Amino acid sequence: VGMDSNSPRGMVDASGEISPSALKKYSDYIKSLNDPYILTAHHPVWNPPEKQESVYHKLLNREEFLTEIRKNPPMAYFHGHVHTNWIRKKDSEIPFLISNAASSTRDTDRSHLCGFHILDLQKDSFSVQRISYSKTKKSLSLKDPVVY
Repeated sequence: VGMDSNSPRGMVDASGEISPSALKKYSDYIKSLNDPYILTAHHPVWNPPEKQESVYHKLLNREEFLTEIRKNPPMAYFHGHVHTNWIRKKDSEIPFLISNAASSTRDTDRSHLCGFHILDLQKDSFSVQRISYSKTKKSLSLKDPVVY
């Protein structure tokens, strides 16, 4: 299930929002599903403590969206927006896996662990590989995933 969290706000504002009508459509649609599902949107619903976002970069109605997601949680939530890779395991606070897919063609640097994930997602478990691209070497390589 894909959600559009992008909302144009100006040159220096990369914040997003899930519109009230989209939240309602999501809620109605999810109630009709009998199968597990995966949810995607551009903006994260959670950030690691060291990667907190300003009001000019975050999903503005994150808590409202999370409240709605928790009612009928997906197996996983996939997003981008923040240019570093991480995985968050599900727990009682957020009962679904979260995977951030950062820029897949940007070189990793001190602030950004770039690349993409290959996830094997099962009902009660998952395995993950992080793939990183090197422009200098023009190659892909396996890296340890960052898991919270």
